[in-house]
Amino acid sequence: MTPTFNFQRSVGTLASPTAVFPGANLGRLDFWGYEGANWDVGARIAVHVDSNITPGIVPSRIVFYTQNSAGVLDDRMYIDRNGNVGINYNLPAVKLHVDGGVAIAPRGITFTATADNFAVTIDNEELYPYCANGRHAEHRPHDCADQRTRYRDNCSI
Repeated sequence: MTPTFNFQRSVGTLASPTAVFPGANLGRLDFWGYEGANWDVGARIAVHVDSNITPGIVPSRIVFYTQNSAGVLDDRMYIDRNGNVGINYNLPAVKLHVDGGVAIAPRGITFTATADNFAVTIDNEELYPYCANGRHAEHRPHDCADQRTRYRDNCSI
């Protein structure tokens, strides 16, 4: 038998429980640290009902929180009922949705995006920039920086 730690949540009373609802908190783990004068929550893992429930099905999402250097506990990562993961994005519609840049080490691969374009960089050489309108910006990795800038500026064409 595997040791298990269970959280059980309902609405109503213990004697007369009723169904939980979308957004209801099913449970959370708080991780506290003593900073010399007070105890503060440094991180949290919470589970919420993610959508409408049906008999035998309680769709849920896991939310991870961390405290920043200003003392704010903020949500950072989500895993939704479909297994989609959002990092700094709370409604992921694909398997991995990142709001911000991405780097893959040790090769030095980065993905960056703005409202107008995105680019893939490998070992500090920018490759394959795309425009917001879906056009591929025509340039090769050996093009000079001025040409790269020119292609970015022409994304709206």
